[in-house]
Amino acid sequence: MHGYRLVIKILVYLTLALSSVMVGLNFITGSPYVSWSLYMGSDTLYPLLLATLLSISIALVTRGYTHPERHSVLFSKWGIDVSLEGLNKYAGVVFALVLVFAVSHPSWYVQNMHNILTGIGMFLVHLELWTYYQGEKKRSWRIYSVLGIVGFLLAYIFNLYTIGLGEILVTLPVIGHILKTNK
Repeated sequence: MHGYRLVIKILVYLTLALSSVMVGLNFITGSPYVSWSLYMGSDTLYPLLLATLLSISIALVTRGYTHPERHSVLFSKWGIDVSLEGLNKYAGVVFALVLVFAVSHPSWYVQNMHNILTGIGMFLVHLELWTYYQGEKKRSWRIYSVLGIVGFLLAYIFNLYTIGLGEILVTLPVIGHILKTNK
């Protein structure tokens, strides 16, 4: 494995490792940063969030430019063809924009933009899971996607565990998909 495939693989594993470190720090130290995004408020831990979001962002944009099936139309809606290339590039840019809008910012509109962009990014990457596969694989990956989304919502809405852990759960199917289809 070499070139862009290797870069994507390294970045995706880095995303998983860094996000696991953030959640691990939460459990070990009882840190107040229950969400990855709250690391924006930390002078010492902000680089973890920055590296995590930039890693997945760069991986997605690179995948959008280099994947052999990047021009494949995943679906069409309202006369617009949505390709693998488009979904990955847009999701990558959206995750980078999440860093611009701090959830810990005092202005409600900045906080809302953060939440909206995070939701759009997750929607885009999970939309690929729902449209990329055919047959039995399609059903399996949709189940993984639903489990990830439910895992996140159990943290975000019902506070059953930290949002950071929920963020890992919603990210795992995406990471698995990227690694499986990293051609």
